[in-house]
Amino acid sequence: MNRYWKILISPRSLFDQFRMGIPILLPLVLVLLSGGIYVGITAYFTDDQTYKGHLQDHASAQSEIDVLPEETLEHLQRSIEDPQRIDEARRSATFVAPLVYAITFTIGLVLLASYYWLAGLSFETRIGWASWFGFTCWAAMPTVYGSVITAALISSLGIEWKNALSPLTWIGWTQPWAVLFTIPLVWIVFISVHGLRSWGNKRIGTSVIVVLVPYLVYVLIGSFFMGIPAIVA
Repeated sequence: MNRYWKILISPRSLFDQFRMGIPILLPLVLVLLSGGIYVGITAYFTDDQTYKGHLQDHASAQSEIDVLPEETLEHLQRSIEDPQRIDEARRSATFVAPLVYAITFTIGLVLLASYYWLAGLSFETRIGWASWFGFTCWAAMPTVYGSVITAALISSLGIEWKNALSPLTWIGWTQPWAVLFTIPLVWIVFISVHGLRSWGNKRIGTSVIVVLVPYLVYVLIGSFFMGIPAIVA
């Protein structure tokens, strides 16, 4: 268990140890499980108005496709104000969201590991893809602590605390990129830079650039998709 604290404060020395072999399963399970709990709790505590908006979007999409009978569309519109329908949507999201999170986060880890593996080839390292996958799992450990803290805040204080670890929101910046700029994300970059210096034997400037590229892409793409509802509205 000492490793899971050491990765936060002394990542380079830990990755030095991992050069001979890196555990993968437990950090991967911790990352996916904690994140799944967080998104499930977030879905459960989301307000009714948000679910009404989702149902309205669904009804509008079905209306535009124009493949359902008029009676069915009218039923969808009436169901938006039905409290039971809202509860059904909430229960569904509470159980589906963790599964979606696990799949998408795993895909992200696979892509990131592939990116580091290719970067490692340019560093002339002999580290295999599986080890780089373990690298990404350990570098993602701040999400475990962030998910647990945020889930606890939402459960005790309300859904308005879902962005509690996004420091720019503390001063009123609510743009998508500001929401995605979180304390765990900064910590992941810190860990990854020191890990890359350990495994790639490169200068800190090079390591910072290599590590920042995928996370800048993540913020840009994430901001785009988060901003779609606002654009449509």
